[in-house]
Amino acid sequence: MKQESYTISRRNFLAGAAGLAGGMLVARVGWAQSGFSGHVNIATASSNLATTMQTLLQQGGFLKRFGLTADLTFVQDGNKLMGSVLAGDIDLCPLSGFSQLFPAVSKGAAVKLVNGSVRYGQQAIFSKNPDVKSIADLRGKSIGIGAIGAQLHQVTLALLLKNGVDPDEVTFANVGSSADVFRAIVAGVVDAGSSQIDNIPIAEEKGVHIVEGGRMWIDLKEFPFQGGYASDDAITSKRELLVHTLAAYAALFRHVSSPDSLEAFKEARRTALSGTGADFDAASEFQWKFMQENQPFANDLEITPEGVDYVQDLNIRVKVQQEKLPFDKTVDMSLAAEAIKLL
Repeated sequence: MKQESYTISRRNFLAGAAGLAGGMLVARVGWAQSGFSGHVNIATASSNLATTMQTLLQQGGFLKRFGLTADLTFVQDGNKLMGSVLAGDIDLCPLSGFSQLFPAVSKGAAVKLVNGSVRYGQQAIFSKNPDVKSIADLRGKSIGIGAIGAQLHQVTLALLLKNGVDPDEVTFANVGSSADVFRAIVAGVVDAGSSQIDNIPIAEEKGVHIVEGGRMWIDLKEFPFQGGYASDDAITSKRELLVHTLAAYAALFRHVSSPDSLEAFKEARRTALSGTGADFDAASEFQWKFMQENQPFANDLEITPEGVDYVQDLNIRVKVQQEKLPFDKTVDMSLAAEAIKLL
């Protein structure tokens, strides 16, 4: 796809990728509009993958294709993402963990899951501690996570429980994003933690290894890794805008899942992570090959009732949610269905 020109604050992108503690960082993107015209406020996590995908969303012209301009916000804390959506500051969070949505709805929050985005995790549990060879070895150890109840915490809990480890037997340390977790592991601040697979090519030189049983795309495939959500008010008052935005993401997911997307993905990652110290070509090619082989993206924006049940059951098991909520009370897939028709 032809690369379109755009303007974006490099400082904001770099700060988002570097994961400034607790920060919410906004980058404005300007596009010429045609056909449908709308401006959308989007928020995602500040992980390496999220910032790369957002850059590719822009550089590949997917926003312009659907008549959109956008403000992009990168947030470390999944609970702050939810708060921004509920406050009306953000129209859509399309690419995020969503375990915190169900406790919020049970407490009266008017928000719904509207799309799937990443079907299973492109992450693994890493450790620099030679005594930590398997998930079972994490007993008595410190584990880097983000906020309690947010995705990094939840996927780690899921792996612990699946391997018979009581979460009370470990110490959780909130160190920030998945990129921050890897840095904390390398520095010896924590014994282990979940971080993205683009760290695999540099793990050995950093003295870091993947913990047995911690490959999420294999060992935790039942966990629906990321989806998208919007407030009930936005769904009602900005429906057409959200549908077009979801169509742009579906087109993005299909593009990056295709074999002709390597150079565009590498360029987007280089732009998004420039100045952060991240490795580019080797890590970019590794992650792209992983995506081709494993096809982790929800190209039709799908998410299943089974996946929603899994997340709710985990929430209930660790007592962040009292009872399971009906699918139609927490999920509205009608916008995703309309978005796919636009393709």
